[in-house]
Amino acid sequence: MLARSVLLALFCSAVSLRVAVLSDHASNAWAKKSSCAGAKGEVKTRCNLQVYRDAISKAAGAGADVLVLPEGYGLDNPTRRTFYEPLISKKGSNPCIFGDDSAHPVQTQLSCLAAEHSISVSVNIFTTLSNGTRRITDIVFGPKGSVEAVYHKHHLWVSEYLHFRSGPYLPTTVTIAGHTLGLIICWEGVYPFLTRDFSQVTDLVSHHKAQALLWSVGGVPSMMAKMAKSLAQRYNVPVVGSATEGAGVIIHADGSPSPYVTVVPLDEIEGYTAKASVAVADLELVERP
Repeated sequence: MLARSVLLALFCSAVSLRVAVLSDHASNAWAKKSSCAGAKGEVKTRCNLQVYRDAISKAAGAGADVLVLPEGYGLDNPTRRTFYEPLISKKGSNPCIFGDDSAHPVQTQLSCLAAEHSISVSVNIFTTLSNGTRRITDIVFGPKGSVEAVYHKHHLWVSEYLHFRSGPYLPTTVTIAGHTLGLIICWEGVYPFLTRDFSQVTDLVSHHKAQALLWSVGGVPSMMAKMAKSLAQRYNVPVVGSATEGAGVIIHADGSPSPYVTVVPLDEIEGYTAKASVAVADLELVERP
């Protein structure tokens, strides 16, 4: 019995990861007299990059290992005039070194910011592949600015098919501070409960040994909060989610909300009117064999 207890302690020991989420950001929240008011396309994307820049700085200042940003709607809404950034990120590459800010502002700037602040950043953007295909793409930059993971949304929401194509079925994890974290995008956290097809999250947790889920969401924050609890309880893993126009979530494996270490307001951006903040919490992650 003692030997078994020792083994369980070795293989199921809990370790802490400090996580941060961007909360209550809205891409259209710019004062009427601001240069960003009514902005479209790449201009609007660059305006909202100011918010992401401040969020990264605040998260790093609070000691976070990783910051989760919302789905690409945090930069712009998909239309014919939206800026669909050409994808240059490949695992192991470093856009801060080889990227061109004039053509790839999100990937270049966030790679550089991750390196500048020594923090991992999970961002979601609307991308264009070399063949013209548009995707909704998660990119995780490590604390040296290198690309640690790239994942294209597989389960699209109905209206998204007007502008995007589904990515391949490829459950994707990323290693951050020695921990394995699974990536899901918006509808992918709701889809399983409506269709009873849990294969994606099951693969992440059971086959890829994800210790927590990082979830980027566009809108519907109340739905995210409800589904985050359901995901956590079903799979016994924490869920860390950021949504546009609502509070982020940091949920323990038992479904309970994690108490925040701090909540830092983003109130120093000229012309920005949203009451956005960065919420930071410590999660206990179980190391699985």
